[in-house]
Amino acid sequence: MPATNPIKTIPREEAIWLAGLLDGEGCFGSYRCNGGRNWFTTVVLKMTDRDVVDHAAELMGGNVKTIPQHNPKHKTQYVVQIQNIDGVNRVGLAVFQWMGERRKSEIAKQLEVNALRQETRTEGLAWAKGVPWAGKGEVRRAS
Repeated sequence: MPATNPIKTIPREEAIWLAGLLDGEGCFGSYRCNGGRNWFTTVVLKMTDRDVVDHAAELMGGNVKTIPQHNPKHKTQYVVQIQNIDGVNRVGLAVFQWMGERRKSEIAKQLEVNALRQETRTEGLAWAKGVPWAGKGEVRRAS
């Protein structure tokens, strides 16, 4: 299934469905890479129900990847992962109000990291370099 336009708005009813799915089965992550100098954010959904992952991928603007299992007793898994700033922000903002507190905290952290990443891109830098954790899931600008 081809990726949808990441600017596409997620309809309210679909956002509520997606929020429930991602709150139970999804992952909202903010990670450091390149020796801790850079940040990236991601939204991931991994399940064994292909039709559900296909629908979520369409809403999220991503592609479904198949993860075959080596043990015949295990089911094939399907995953959709969004890593681009616009896509992560769009999904996070669409589902935010229906998420549990822990997920809301992670989404807020992602939005802050992505805002800093956008700002550093505007300044001509490749990523939000040197953005340390301020503690308790918050991000602050490096001095």
